[in-house]
Formats: sequence, structure tokens, C-alpha cells
Amino acid sequence: MTFPSWIEFIKHYNAGLLTGPILLGIAIWAGYKKISYGVSIKAKTSLAKYPPSIWLIIGCLVIGAVHFVGVYASLINAWHFRDMQPLQISEIKVERMIEEGKPDSIQPIVISDTTLIAEGLSKLTKAKNRDREHEYFINGYRIQLITSIKKDFYISVYEKSNTSGCGGVIPHIGREGAGSIHNAGEYNSPEFQEWVFSNIAPLFHKRT
Repeated sequence: MTFPSWIEFIKHYNAGLLTGPILLGIAIWAGYKKISYGVSIKAKTSLAKYPPSIWLIIGCLVIGAVHFVGVYASLINAWHFRDMQPLQISEIKVERMIEEGKPDSIQPIVISDTTLIAEGLSKLTKAKNRDREHEYFINGYRIQLITSIKKDFYISVYEKSNTSGCGGVIPHIGREGAGSIHNAGEYNSPEFQEWVFSNIAPLFHKRT
């Protein structure tokens, strides 16, 4: 697959791709200076008046580690999505979602039409980065891609958010789509969203 685009993935995380490594580098440097200061005091050769604060070291280490794990876990997820071939997808299982993390009580629908599935996934090629503004998505579908690969590939697509009419598309590994450690970024894809609400939504409407 060509989704997600590496360019759009980089746009999504932007400076976040560097924040983790930089903070971890500062923590390592400050830790080295702290140890060196202690050794030099014992040897009475210290040239520095004050060693780096232990709180600076801990703060940079913790924040850097959180950023690094979150962003680079997301990068690995994106790589797995891009490594998957559409022909490996035999069917999709779709759940109706009231909002993120809250599935509807309606039973999921399984679609085995590989031509229809391929058509839908092709709509993702133009997906663009989407940045959230303290909002959550509502009214959508969680689509599980059934493949021969031992990975739980999902794409969650939402019609809108709680603050705007602009929805979103979230590729993720595992049922949980929130959090960078689970997903491969967040995107806006009007073409894919239109395909979902034109082809999949009516199947659920027939059941209600």
C-alpha cells in the first residue's frame, strides 16, 4: 500500500520526530556531566561550579522516552501498513462506531468483495495529514482488514468530530486506535470517507 504517505506522516508528527532523540541526547549528556563532576570533585580537579540538575536529567529522560516510544512506534506501524499488499486482504469486517472507543450494539458486517475492497483502499492514496484541536471523532466505522499476515490491521473512519464537520481516518494495529503507539498517524481523506459512507453505511441502515 502507499498509505500512509511518508510525506504526510512526517507532516503529522513534524518536530515530534526529533523531540524524543534530542531530549534523550540531552539526558545522556547531562548524566555524563553529572558523573564527571562527581569524579572530578573527588579528584579535586573540577572546573565547573555547578553540575547539571538531577531533575533536568530525569525530566529529559522521561519526556524524551515517552516521545521517542510513541512517535517511533507509530512510524513502525506506518511501515507495516505500507508493507501490506492489497491482494493480501481477503475481506473486511466492519463495526459501526458511535464515537472513538465506543462501538454500536449492531453486529459487525463482513464484506468479501475483493474488487470493492480494492476500490475503497485506492481512495486512500490522496490522504492528507490531519491535526486534532482538542477534539474527538464521532459517527464512523472501524474496519478490520482480514489478511494472511499475523497483524491486526484496522482503519477507523469518522464522518465528523465533536467540534467540526471534518472527520478523520486513522490506520491502526489492534482494535484500539487512539494514541500514537497504536496508530500510524491521523489523516483526512474525503475520497475514502465518501466511499465508506456510500458503500458501507447503507448496509448498516438496512439493519436498523
